[in-house]
Amino acid sequence: MISSISTRSVRDWRSNEPGAWVIVLMPALSAFLVSGPTWNSVWLLVLWCLCYCVQFSAARWAKSHGRARYRMPMLVYAALLVCAGLPFVFRFPGMLWWAPIYCVLCAGR
Repeated sequence: MISSISTRSVRDWRSNEPGAWVIVLMPALSAFLVSGPTWNSVWLLVLWCLCYCVQFSAARWAKSHGRARYRMPMLVYAALLVCAGLPFVFRFPGMLWWAPIYCVLCAGR
């Protein structure tokens, strides 16, 4: 039997928002299916999912006023995103064209 501590721990690592994964993945999956599967599109899809995981876990951590139980998922997802994302940005530096737009959008939030 799974204890309440381990159940809580698993829930800390995934989104509990109903329908969030569908909303997040529909644009990326649509583009993936329309453009056809390539290694680069799979890589971008993985990065898209990691971005959502970082965003969700960081928002949860911030909303909880920095509780330690939400810190580890945020840090692990961020590290995975950096490890997978930096090679992508070095391979496709044109993607950085979107960075200022996203910074403005995030700052306005």
